[in-house]
Amino acid sequence: MQDYNYTLIILALSFTAFMCVVKFKKHHHMLTANVACCSFSSLYLYLNDATIGAIVSGIAACAVITQILLNSTGHKISAQHKNNTAIGFSLLAVMILYQKPSDLLPCIAFTQNRLLEAQGNPQYIRAGVAFGSILWSIYSLAHGLLIMAILEVAIALYALRHLAINRQPKIPTAPQASITPVAPH
Repeated sequence: MQDYNYTLIILALSFTAFMCVVKFKKHHHMLTANVACCSFSSLYLYLNDATIGAIVSGIAACAVITQILLNSTGHKISAQHKNNTAIGFSLLAVMILYQKPSDLLPCIAFTQNRLLEAQGNPQYIRAGVAFGSILWSIYSLAHGLLIMAILEVAIALYALRHLAINRQPKIPTAPQASITPVAPH
């Protein structure tokens, strides 16, 4: 029972970080929260024998760390190139460890997240989170991780909400005309 409590704490930490990915507005902050989210998710999935998901989440954490480090050093390697390399590792892991059709879902979610993340637009990242969370929830159900599946659906809804809120154009208000009487001279 104590191990179960630890895994729930790890899952809670993962989804707290995941909510931060959706909530943050700056790309760098979103990436930093994503590292924590992917790391905790990888540990949770590993402890629950969802090997493919654990490996894909671990690769995702490494890919995001690499992207943060390369961005901070000023290297001119494109985000698309970095993410394509990470996608290659993810596909390799799935090809080696594939056991059932649901094992493809984390790889699909990972791939679309890397492609959208490479765009550098927070709205694209939120859209990727929404779609990826649905795929992860199906994977979680296939591996008997009901709590994770429910949390993934909640994150998808949360991401869609923030996507809609941030998508609405800010309508500038016209300056109000002053209706103060002008004294005659």
